[in-house]
Parts: sequence; structure tokens; C-alpha cells
Amino acid sequence: MARASRIVGSRYEYGSLELKVTGILTVRASELKSMYVRLPVLEAVERYKDGQAVPEYGWPGSTPRAYPLFDGIVIVLPKKLTKFQELSLCNKTGFTKIESLNTDQLRKKAGFRVKDEMAVYRLYTLHKPAGIASVRSVENKLRGKNARLFLWSAPFSAKLLNPDKKTIAELTAYGLSADSEKAGTVGLDPVPSWGSDNGRAKDILKIMLPPDVKADGDKFIVRIERKDGVLEFPVEALKQRTKTPGAAFVPERLAGIIRLYKMRNIKFDEKEGEFILFRRGYASFRLYAKSIFQVDGLRRFFDSVSIPVHTEIKEIKKVVELDKGMTLIFWLLAIVGIAGSVASLIASLYASVERKKRELSVLRLIGLSGGTLFRFPVYQGIIFGSGGFAISMILFFIFSRLINTWFKPYADKLLGFPMEAGVSFCRLPLTHVIGALSVTILIAAISATVAAFRVTGIEPAEALRDE
Repeated sequence: MARASRIVGSRYEYGSLELKVTGILTVRASELKSMYVRLPVLEAVERYKDGQAVPEYGWPGSTPRAYPLFDGIVIVLPKKLTKFQELSLCNKTGFTKIESLNTDQLRKKAGFRVKDEMAVYRLYTLHKPAGIASVRSVENKLRGKNARLFLWSAPFSAKLLNPDKKTIAELTAYGLSADSEKAGTVGLDPVPSWGSDNGRAKDILKIMLPPDVKADGDKFIVRIERKDGVLEFPVEALKQRTKTPGAAFVPERLAGIIRLYKMRNIKFDEKEGEFILFRRGYASFRLYAKSIFQVDGLRRFFDSVSIPVHTEIKEIKKVVELDKGMTLIFWLLAIVGIAGSVASLIASLYASVERKKRELSVLRLIGLSGGTLFRFPVYQGIIFGSGGFAISMILFFIFSRLINTWFKPYADKLLGFPMEAGVSFCRLPLTHVIGALSVTILIAAISATVAAFRVTGIEPAEALRDE
């Protein structure tokens, strides 16, 4: 029985699920106390911990609704603030910058106008957006100054679709909400007829279209696109139009939810009539490289696409450098050994030819050609090389068995876990054996060629001279 837990308010809640144990992990797989389950089970547990209900397992929960985030606030006052008052609005409010705007700058950044005599400021953040709590903090600091606040989100691009999902126009949309009293005080232009937001989804699914959009009816669909997804939701178009071609207005809360969509995955649930949050993806993933030599290349690739990764690259580099050093030493020893073997084999076969010069000359005398005699030293060298290789393999298999038996306890202690059945500390793959045999025969044949050329130089007269 597996159980997932979460804290809701001040109480613990649990969801239980029966699982069948299909195997036990070795210590090599992980030293953590963990279990591996199918991906749908893991996703269900994550949804439950996020506070959602998991109907397939009978776990209760709530639906996580989307909340608005804002890039800043537009503050409209009857008179300018002092420098101290401006700086105080950036102190412990969640906002970091403040700037004074004139009428044209306000129109460019927020899409609307106010009376020319009004003092206008934009309070905003540089990195993370702010929530409702930050707005409340600013309201408290401006109490008694007759300030009017407009929640500001950076304008977003959207497509307006008809009910058949055919594109009607591409828009740049701004967020704006104000009741009649607020609009009249600051001389707001335009004044949206939806008034102030009251937080209900059905009341914010509205849009004020620009004058250049020709569309029949009042029911449309807005599509917001980003690289990894699309958000679509229905809207009701007002008869009222904006004064700027291509510029539309939506309620501030709706603009704030769309601002959240830049950071989180959101979808519009038609059944609930709400914007719903759902998981953006997975917290992490584990990638296995074919060998440790490929780890650094993969790390650099993920760094280039701004995906942070954790690797034991320092330890891997130590092992790689050690491997390069050991490989260099091995090849130096191998070259010295091969050179010595070639020289020894050439000397041995050449001396053998010299010792058998009389017999070889007799063979030439009775009619054997030089080409036929040429093969004798070559065959002899191949037989010597093959015989030596066979003896070395016999010695290797004897000593490898001893090494695997004697060093296994030390290897287990070094690794921190016992080696699995069939895993050897010292072994030689069949492909390596075949490759080594081929190289040995080739070297022996090439070495014997020197002596073979001496055979072809023996004359039949050598036998007569001896007689």
C-alpha cells in the first residue's frame, strides 16, 4: 500500500493506492529510499500534492484556478509626489522602479489617456511580476492622496477568431478597468462599459475591439500563442470601440491572467467557466550517456540551450585524464614490445634461413622456384606468432580467473556494492581476442618477409659448391 500526503490549511490529507511489487532495486541503482512507478501514477501523486482531485484513485481535492499577475501599476493623482514619496512606493511593496509619464507616454504604454493636468506615474517590476498583495501595499501608502490606480500588464498580441475558429484580425490588447466615478475623476479615455472587475470569470470574458475590425456578432474566441502552447477562450465583444486601429482592451483581471500564462500553463475550462492551472511539465529528468566520454559534450549542449544540468563532471574529468594517461603508457609499452618482438622474430627467422642455406639451395637445385621457397619463412613466422598467441591466451585465462577470484572482495568494497552475477573485474572481449590474433599474424608475416627475401637470393650453385 502506497500513500501520498499533503497539507491543506492546518491538516494533513492522505491518498492511498495499492501497488504490486515487481522487483527490488540493487544498491547500485540508488542508495536513496525510493520506489519506481509508472508515469501516470507519479503524475497523479503530483496533482494530489498540488491540491487537485484525482478521481481515478478516489482522492478528493479542489480545482486550482488561475490568478492574475501584473507588471506594474499606473498611478494617477491630482498633483505630483515628492521624491521621498516616490521612493517609498518602491520600498517593500514588490515593485522596484517608478517613472513619471506624460499623456503621450501613457497612451503608448497603457493604451488610454487621462486629463493633461493629472500627475501620472508607472510603478513596475524589472523581473518578477507582482500580485494583488503588492497592489494592496501601494494602496495603503497612497491613502489620503486621492490616487487612482490602474493595474498594468504589458500589452500582449492575440488573434481574434470567429466561432468557427477562423482568424478575423490580429490585435494588440491592453488591460483596463474603471467604474464611472474613477473614470470621471481622472478623465479616462476610453471608458470601458464593463466597469470594475469583480473577480468572476464570466464578467471578465469581454473585449473592446478597435475600429478597423469588421466582425459580425458579439461572440468570438481569443487565441494567445507561445512557443510551447496555445491558450483559447471565448469573449463577448462590446458595441463600444477603441479609437486606435489594432488596439483592443480587456478587463484588468483578464490581462493579469494572460500575464500569468507567460509563466504557467493555463487552460480555459468551458464546463467550469474558469481559467484553470495545470502542471507545466516535469521538475527534472535523468539522461544516460552511452559512455562517460560523452557527458561533457551533452553538458555543453544543454548549457547552450539554457537547460541547467547536474553532472559529476569534475570526477569524470579525473577519470578521463587518468584513462588518457594509462592509455598512453599502454601504447608506449605495446610499441616497445611489438618492436622487440618484430626484431626478435626477424633475427630468429633470418638466422634459421642462414642455418638452412644448404638445404634450401638443394631445393632450388631440384627445381623449386624462389616464389615457393619464399613462403617457407612466412609460414614459419605465422606458426611462431600463432603459437605464442595461443600460449599467451592460456596464461591470460588462468590469471584472469585468479584475479577475478582474489580481487572481487576488494572491488566490492571499492564500488560500495557487490558486483552483479556475470560481471568480471578482469575480462577480454571476443572481438579484442580476434583483433589481437589478426594483428599478431600480420606482424609475424611482415617480419618473416625480411627473411623470405634472403631465401629468394639463394642460388642453386650453393649446393654444388658444398658438394
